[in-house]
Amino acid sequence: MNREEKEKAVKELEDKFSQSVSSVFAEFRGLNVQSMEDLRKRSREAQVEFQVIKNTLAKRAIQSLNLPGAETFFVGPTAVAFGNDDPITPIKVLNDFAKDKPQLVLKGGVIEGTVVFEDKVGALAKLPPKEVLLSQFLMRAQSPLTGLVNTLSGPIRALMNCLKAIEQQKA
Repeated sequence: MNREEKEKAVKELEDKFSQSVSSVFAEFRGLNVQSMEDLRKRSREAQVEFQVIKNTLAKRAIQSLNLPGAETFFVGPTAVAFGNDDPITPIKVLNDFAKDKPQLVLKGGVIEGTVVFEDKVGALAKLPPKEVLLSQFLMRAQSPLTGLVNTLSGPIRALMNCLKAIEQQKA
């Protein structure tokens, strides 16, 4: 790879790092070609871009983005998963794959401009999907309103029950 190709590759990585919502780094030492193809397929299905990167080029790209601590991810064979829509999707794809293939080790990532390390990436992988979180939030936001409506309608309901009981007694 000559100098011009390297500069072009660094520029492409800079663009990907800056445009993606999240970038998750993993070490894939010990995975065979078939496993890597399976991981790429799962990534495509989840609309995550998965790419094996050269550490020296990735370090140069990350340095230009001023993300302190991110250069520690570039040791050993490194792959990165870029997420453009949901920041958690790349983490979930890699984490789910790592459950089946323990050779894949999550190193950390850059999520919405913040460097996160292995422990936080593991915690984020355990979060439920975005749709589930939204529905849980809406249910909790709706709960006090439902309780208020039930409380306010209680006396009216009691009055109606009394009137029905009186009607039945007279009949």
